[in-house]
Amino acid sequence: MSEKEHSEGRVPCPECGRHFHRRGLASHRRQKHGRGGSHGNPGKSEGPWERVLASLARIEERLDRLEGRGESDPGEAEGREASSQALRLELEEVLATIRAVRAERMAIEGEWADERRRACDLELSRLRRRQARLLFELEELPLI
Repeated sequence: MSEKEHSEGRVPCPECGRHFHRRGLASHRRQKHGRGGSHGNPGKSEGPWERVLASLARIEERLDRLEGRGESDPGEAEGREASSQALRLELEEVLATIRAVRAERMAIEGEWADERRRACDLELSRLRRRQARLLFELEELPLI
């Protein structure tokens, strides 16, 4: 292979010595040699069992962290429940207001109806954003 081709971003495969573009070397090594890794770290390879074991270790680590959080004091759980209840009540109020504004918008007739409907639409969009924020906050509350 000429020097020009080598300088165009091609690197040699550590197993067979053939030259590949940097982006294609990892794929070549997986397909032809059954190895992982990339051009930046050609010596490191992981087989399927090593990847499974690494995944299991990460899962166990996460479970240990969750179990550690589960041993919190009862006051913290009561605080989360109170926050959840407050958010649910506020959400119910927002939904009731949305229903009222929608009914008001449907009943608009006569002169200046377009401007009044536009005002209702603006209020509905503000209420929908508030509803979305409340739903997000409810979902983000920790379960444990």
